[in-house]
Amino acid sequence: MALRLECLNSVDGSTGFRALMGWFRFVCSNGLIIGVTRSDVRRRHVGDLALDDVAAVLQSGLSECEAEK
Repeated sequence: MALRLECLNSVDGSTGFRALMGWFRFVCSNGLIIGVTRSDVRRRHVGDLALDDVAAVLQSGLSECEAEK
């Protein structure tokens, strides 16, 4: 298990921005991952994302994961 912050986005705008933080584990060498998300944010892909949105995910995720640890 590893604590991870993942940020996902598409180049063509077909998928919205998503940032999530939680405990994840690689299951096998083909890339299968299981996990538990503790904090996340989703935004439409329109170019107005503020870094504060990602900072809030990081801060919330770290505090929740520290309590679980």
